[in-house]
Formats: sequence, structure tokens, C-alpha cells
Amino acid sequence: MLCSSLAATVPVQAVLFDIDGTLCDSDPLHHVAFQEMLLEIGYNNGVPIDDEFFIKNIAGRSDVEAAQNLFPDWELEKGLKFLEDKEAKYRSLAKERLEPVKGLEKVVQWVKDHGYKRAAVTNAPRINAELMISLLGLSDFFQAVIVGDECEQPKPAPYPYLKAIKELQVSAEHTFIFEDSPSGIRAGVAAGIPVVGVATRNPENSLLEAGASLLIKDYEDPKLWAALEEIDREEAKLKKAIMLQPRETAKGSTGQVSPNFQNTLSSFFSPSLQPNNPIDMCMGCSLIGRVAPLEAVLFDVDGTMAISDPFHHRATSEMLLKVGYNDGVPITPEFGMTHMAGRSNEQIGQFLFPDWDQGRLDAFFAEKEALFAKYAREGLKEIAGLTAFCRWADERGLKRAAVTNAPRANADLMISILGLSDFFQLIVTAEECERHKPFPDPYLRALDLLGASPDHTIVFEDSTAGVQSGVAAGMPVIAIADESREGKLSAVGATLVIRDYRDPKLWTELDKLDTAKPQAAEANGVTHSSS
Repeated sequence: MLCSSLAATVPVQAVLFDIDGTLCDSDPLHHVAFQEMLLEIGYNNGVPIDDEFFIKNIAGRSDVEAAQNLFPDWELEKGLKFLEDKEAKYRSLAKERLEPVKGLEKVVQWVKDHGYKRAAVTNAPRINAELMISLLGLSDFFQAVIVGDECEQPKPAPYPYLKAIKELQVSAEHTFIFEDSPSGIRAGVAAGIPVVGVATRNPENSLLEAGASLLIKDYEDPKLWAALEEIDREEAKLKKAIMLQPRETAKGSTGQVSPNFQNTLSSFFSPSLQPNNPIDMCMGCSLIGRVAPLEAVLFDVDGTMAISDPFHHRATSEMLLKVGYNDGVPITPEFGMTHMAGRSNEQIGQFLFPDWDQGRLDAFFAEKEALFAKYAREGLKEIAGLTAFCRWADERGLKRAAVTNAPRANADLMISILGLSDFFQLIVTAEECERHKPFPDPYLRALDLLGASPDHTIVFEDSTAGVQSGVAAGMPVIAIADESREGKLSAVGATLVIRDYRDPKLWTELDKLDTAKPQAAEANGVTHSSS
């Protein structure tokens, strides 16, 4: 169950690592350094600090935060000077006694073999970070080292991880993190990235409560390798789906590889696994060469047909506040787009509450969906131009289906509110399929039930998971997105990105399809009704 939250990052672009306690078991050395320094100044009446105190007040925290916790009555400058001396003592200990977390070499090799980008992200001072990375023999492994005190705020704020994905030029949706402290896990979760909790020293329940998607004891833990093997399987399926696309569509009319095709290759093939001859691969940017004569259109529902995300965000936020998620801090719309948009309740539940049992999850989502339905009835609106496009599809006798990760009750409700209950010939929901989007199963089921060919079908989607699902099912996907999300959807394979159904780019392609249809039908021996 927990492995799936990592598989949702496929195609993986990057892996990020904390350092202290994550790459190396350094906490005992920090503890010794603090104990000796604190005893020298008579801290706590000369009673040595214990593990519980160290974990609660020091582990995973920046020097500023540790100084404030230890010396609330001191001027910050004095506290930081103490920490500076302590770090010098720690470095002398590290040079003699620093050891990697068990199995680190194996996971480092896995990341290298896959060609993923990687960065170290830490609250430690840069001089400590670089020393530890050097002692571990990883100076050439990391492409960036991000330090908390060089960011707007250190962990548990998300800024260090946000800076890392910006420097690596990767997406949070296709990245995962290894962390060992609640502070670090909260930073990763707040940045919209799933986190593997490494339980080297901190209590396991504290890591789960902070939001860890998967909990491991070290890098030899079978749970980790089950998750990584699942990533390998799903990436292999996506690569195979791309390989099976029509070969001639890799080129436009000029014979040049289309920009969208290059984006798709960049997203689905890590640098070390790119094919030698991408021109012979798949995915053109023109609909004409892909689908004429057009036979069917498939639609996602949430965010594709209806402006529903604000209602989902409102309902989910209220429920999360009710259960005290994230220490009562409301989730942001960005968090919702990264972890919830386009995903099934099962997938969302695995990410938000990895330690909840199924009964508790079912009760949570039943109440959340009831809230959503209430708000949707009050104000759900269509994506601009949807009615006109549906009329266009109906006039041409196209087959059509709604394909969604939403529960059937929600899908039926939204389609009814939009006045499209008689438009769709069928509705396919995630709960009826073996696997949800981003896997191809829902779209493959729709094609099978409609009796339609992926070679003559178009998908409309709005989320990365949905675009990946349509591409994996062998169909061109038209994505609906604003400018801020256009790059993400193009990167995972969208053939065309439009603002809404009024977008001139869409109608230019549809006019070309109408013109191409008689010629394509004759060439392919395909006929269907037309106005």
C-alpha cells in the first residue's frame, strides 16, 4: 500500500537526500559534541542531556532553531557562537567515526543507474555538509547541495526542497525524498514531494505523523526495494507504451522531431536510458497524423469538464483541519494540485494517512465527498466552451465517454449538473478498474467498451496523472491548463495544451481534422456518420 505513493512519481526525475541521519548515522556524534560542550558550561546543572531531549530540541533543526531551544534567554549571537564551536567539535569526531547508513551504497548505485538527478538538502552548515559528503565518497554523486541557512527559511519550511527542485529543473510530482527527522519530513511534504522516512534514530510514529509516505529502517529494508522495483515496473510500462506509438508521427511534415516528442522523451526516459535513435520513436504534435478519421473523444471530469478543484480544496481542507492534519495548518491550493488533483481517493489516502486502516480512510472520504457534493450543487460551472465542443462532437456522431478517478456518485453528479447525462454513452470510474490513473487501465477500459481504436481517439485531461494515463493507453492527450501548469503537462506527454474549449489552437486542429477526414477515411477504409 505504501509503495504506491512512490510509484505515483513515475516517471521519476530526481531523488533528494537529507544528510545527517539520512546519509550517515551522525546523530550520536552530534549528541556527544553537544553533551561535552553543554557540560563545560554547566547546562542543566551539569546533568547530561539524554536522547529524548536531543531528538526533541536539536535533531534535524537549524543552528538558529537549536540555539533558541537551548538558550532562550541568551542573545542569538551568543547562542550561535556556541553552536559554531560545537560544530567544530562535531567535525573532529566525524573525521574519525562517521559511518554511512546501512545500504547507502546500494541505493546510490540504483539512482546512478537510472540517471536520476540528485541533490543533498540539509539544515547543517555548509562546511559540515561538504565534509560529510566528502567522507562518504559522494562529492561527485550530488549535482547540488542545498543548505537551510542559505534559503529564505530552513526546514521545516519547504524552501530548501523548493530550491533544490528549482536548481535541478525538475518537478515536485516526479521527485521523492529520503529524510530521517520530523522537521525534514514536514519540509518535504510542504514542498509537495513524497518522503521516505529513514528511522535511524527518531521514533517511527513521529516520522509517520510528520507525513512520511513510506517508513524504512535503512537502505536494505525490503519495503524500500519493493517500492523501487514497483517504480522500475511502471517506468518500463510507460516506456513500452511510448515505443508502441505510430512510428511515423515522431516527425512533423518538415521531418524534424517535434518539440512535444522531445519533451515526452525527456520525461519518460532518464538520461542514461534514452534511446539512440529518438527520431524513430513516437508522439507527434499534430492531431491530423494521429487520429484522422476521428472516431471517439474521451473526457476526464474534474478540472477538465467542470471547475471543481475549488470545491474539492474547500471540502478537503475542512476535513483535514477537523482531524488535525499538519498540526492544524491549512493545506495550500498548490499542495492540493500536487498531491490530489487527478488522483483517486485511494491514492490520496495513501499519501495523507499512510498509517490509517481502510475503515478510517473510507469514513474520512465519505464525509469529504458529501461536503464536495454539497458545495458542487451550489456553484459548479463548466469549463468555458465545453457545451459548444460537445455539440461539435455530437454533430459528427463521435463516440464519447467520461473517464475519471472520482467516485461514481461524484462523476454522475457533476455530469448531471453540467447537463451532459444524455451526452455520454458511458462513464468509467477508477473504482471499476484494477489500477487508477496514471496507469492506462481506465482509458483502455473505455476504448474496449466503446469499441473504439486508440489510433482514432482523443483524450481531454487536466492533470499530470491523467495525461500520463492517456499517453500510456496510446492516445494523444489535449490538456487544459493555465500558463503556470502548461510546462508540466507538456513534459508528461500532452500533445496540445489549451486554456479552455474556446482556445483557437483547439479549433484550428479540429478544422484540420474535418478537412482531413474524408481523405483519411478512404485511405484507412474507415467510415462513420458525419453531419
